[in-house]
Amino acid sequence: MSFASRHQLTALDRALVHLLDERARLTREWAERDSTQDPTRDPIWGAFVDDLLARSDGDFPAVRLREVFAAVDAGCGEAARSVAGRAAARGAGSAARPEGGPR
Repeated sequence: MSFASRHQLTALDRALVHLLDERARLTREWAERDSTQDPTRDPIWGAFVDDLLARSDGDFPAVRLREVFAAVDAGCGEAARSVAGRAAARGAGSAARPEGGPR
């Protein structure tokens, strides 16, 4: 593999990591606004992914893209659930502490 090709692949990998971090951030922010919903379990999203994969005509096999989306959803779900866990812990802590009591 040429140096130029290796450099291009590295740049693409960096861009993928950046995009995945951005997606996790948006999912986490959604969970912060509405902790009653897990955005990664939205049934509409599953239909969107199915449609996206049906239209895919690139070199990356659709069956592997499905696995990628499943892994991305799992990672974003962890980010969203970490918000819900922190919110629950804050709620439990404030419920157990008398008003005006020490923090």
